[in-house]
Amino acid sequence: MAFLFFKYRRRRRLVVLVVCSLVIANYIALKLYGYDLTSFKQDEKRFDQSPWQQQDAGLPRAQNTRHENIVGLLQNQSDLEHVESHRTEAGLDWDFGDLSKNMTTVSIQQNMTSLLNINFRADNLKLGNGIKDHAVKSLELKFVLQQFEAWKIEHFNVISNREVPLKLPPPPHVNNSSIWDKMLTIFPLVFRRLMRPFLTDYKNPCFREDDGSLRCLPYFIEIGAAKCGSTDLYYHITRHPQIVQLYKEPHFWTHMAKSDKSITKYLNTLRKFNKALVTQRDNESLIFGDASPSYFWDNNRIPRNKNRELLFVWADVVHAVMPGAKIILILRNPIDRTISDYFYSGRHQSPADLHKNVQVATKLFNACLKQHSYRDCATGTTKYYPRLHISVYIAHVREWLRLYPREQVLIIRTEDWHDHAKNDMLQQIYKFLEIDGLSEAELPDLKEDSVLKEIESKKATEKKSKNLGNVLPETRAYLDEFFKTHNKELADYLGDEAFLWKD
Repeated sequence: MAFLFFKYRRRRRLVVLVVCSLVIANYIALKLYGYDLTSFKQDEKRFDQSPWQQQDAGLPRAQNTRHENIVGLLQNQSDLEHVESHRTEAGLDWDFGDLSKNMTTVSIQQNMTSLLNINFRADNLKLGNGIKDHAVKSLELKFVLQQFEAWKIEHFNVISNREVPLKLPPPPHVNNSSIWDKMLTIFPLVFRRLMRPFLTDYKNPCFREDDGSLRCLPYFIEIGAAKCGSTDLYYHITRHPQIVQLYKEPHFWTHMAKSDKSITKYLNTLRKFNKALVTQRDNESLIFGDASPSYFWDNNRIPRNKNRELLFVWADVVHAVMPGAKIILILRNPIDRTISDYFYSGRHQSPADLHKNVQVATKLFNACLKQHSYRDCATGTTKYYPRLHISVYIAHVREWLRLYPREQVLIIRTEDWHDHAKNDMLQQIYKFLEIDGLSEAELPDLKEDSVLKEIESKKATEKKSKNLGNVLPETRAYLDEFFKTHNKELADYLGDEAFLWKD
């Protein structure tokens, strides 16, 4: 190659140099994504086998565990009768037909089409004392998750084989095949490592790796938002004896999901949960969560097209891997969040300096909206200081609720969290997480918790050193006018005027 480089003239040398660079870059990329080009022919026979035949090929038994009861929940006569009673009370002109008589996979799949079609009606069902009927929605979600498990088992040999590019049809809960193909192309290792059949005897989504080791993904995800009290909320939530407290803010999806090493590092940070399983021997009730505020808004690592539009967002990737995850979001008055975030960044010089920067940032954002979408401007490459684009909540909330049903997303306000009795709100959160409710006497004494003492100490130090209250009245008025439209859109979208922040 060096001989050719010196033999040809300057233009031809450049061509040869570019070709060599592309070859080297391609080889490095393959290595980074874990492909071993020399072993494909050796394992070609194994790759052609179905996942049920792989046990004879010497693979770990954990890989080929066949989930025989794919539709186990729907084959339970009592569950069918329970939903049927709600259907009759609500006056729905639909029944299970042969579903309760012929418990076969085919009949269940055929009849579930009718169940999915009445999803929109379940939102308005009022039964008995006015409580919404969640039986139909719960059954629908569990059916979708079971279909997802069946999909993973069917394609397991393709997912786990790293010698070939990952090409798969989208799973049943992913509606956009174009986005699915792009996610597979850009982050193939995420799906190879994490999209394994989940074990049915754990409440958390747990699976076995190729070596048989137990790995678990979060049961719930606290996605933010930054400077809204997410840390305080997380450490209060994880005082529950059924929740294992892990390291907060791993920021895996936004910062780490790129290589085998980083994925392994993330999974290793979650091994404390494995130890708790061994110690307490309670697979079916113990859970843990991931609290990383960057998941809410930070999509900077995701490529964009030539029009600067995102190909997808992290919510798409998280939902593809964990469609059953519980999402928790805490939102603060966007004016207070923006100012607090600005002070925290260390950029604050004076009240006048803050006011000037606010004016510049709002003008940049409004100019962006004239040419681009909410999504592009709220997650774009333009640097806003202060970072008011994070506080345009509607842009980010819409992305998560586009994928996750409302029943799987709990949104609370920071003001409500601090103003009301936290124990009462914790009861609401525990009910959302489907774990045991605890009385006031059973809840741990949070005032004595060393972690929370450290949090309060840091808050006091930050407030004292950065003079958080030193903001010009005209600055707050300027931000209030800017956020008014965005807050109105958020309140209308959620159907809750509390998110206008008029209190």
